[in-house]
Amino acid sequence: MFEFDHPSDWSVIPAPTSGEATWSLTVQDAHGRIMANLAAGFPAANDSVVVGPIKPVPLEYVKIPEGQLATTYESTVIAFHYETRFNPVIDEVGAEMSINTFKTDFPISSSLPGFHIDQTIGAAFTRWIEASEELPDIDQNLKDAGGTSLYEAYQRTAEYQAVKQMMISLRRLE
Repeated sequence: MFEFDHPSDWSVIPAPTSGEATWSLTVQDAHGRIMANLAAGFPAANDSVVVGPIKPVPLEYVKIPEGQLATTYESTVIAFHYETRFNPVIDEVGAEMSINTFKTDFPISSSLPGFHIDQTIGAAFTRWIEASEELPDIDQNLKDAGGTSLYEAYQRTAEYQAVKQMMISLRRLE
């Protein structure tokens, strides 16, 4: 259904499905660290609000080239998005990289991470980053302090750029 480019020393493996997803893949680096998850086949979410103890801080927004992933709804675009946020599933503040659907005139939406395959089926390509995760090339003081500065520093790493490029390359097979 989809394909994407990734570094040659990374692996794509089937992952156990959770919730209502019908299939799921995990992308791991050469050391077995999870770089991203791609899941599809769950009900499409639309304009859902995630409430938490912090307001999300947007760090990057890049539109996916038109036609690479078809938008299902008028006046929407699909984009790569990186932000700090509260994850209610694990009750933790961290950062998330995702492919998401946004309203054309509203660069940061309240939608849950993901995009629509059709009017009822959704998919998600995400990377959750915990404050405790061992991130390469990050100053120890930033790791200890956590917060937005940590996730901004992660943006400047080769690993972040590789994950971002992988996610942005996502395209639907014809």
